[in-house]
Amino acid sequence: MKRKKQPKKKVSKPIKKKIKRIRIGKHLNLKKIKNLRIKKHLNFKKIKNLKSGKHLKKLKNLNLTLKNKKKQIISNQINLLRKISLHKLASSTFQSLGKAYKDFKKEKKIYKLKKIKLEKQERKKRIKKEKNEQKRLNRINKKIKLKEERKIRLEQKKIQKLKKKTN
Repeated sequence: MKRKKQPKKKVSKPIKKKIKRIRIGKHLNLKKIKNLRIKKHLNFKKIKNLKSGKHLKKLKNLNLTLKNKKKQIISNQINLLRKISLHKLASSTFQSLGKAYKDFKKEKKIYKLKKIKLEKQERKKRIKKEKNEQKRLNRINKKIKLKEERKIRLEQKKIQKLKKKTN
């Protein structure tokens, strides 16, 4: 005899869609969601409550750890203050002042070197400009001399022509 297959219980389509839309986080157990599926209806309030409860617990734990850390830090600072003597305090302040002074000196040296470098560059630029200006003036002078020489030659030629005519 053949057995008849029993039809599988199907979850209605809209509920499946809702289940797909739920984002499963680390804080939700898959078993709890499966149990909700079996019941054929989803109670979103339960899921929200589960989430918010987990978050609240995490926040409380975090708050307690922060308070403990604060207490620890304060106690450590108090212990450090107790250990500090006047001699240690003075030596540490002088060390920090010494470091600050050294840093200041280094910055001043660097500033001076940069200033010297800039002055050199400006001097080079100035010299270049002066050379270019001198070249330009020399060219102008040459042109003027050439014009004058031409004039003189022309005048000499005229004088020679006049002499030839008179002779």
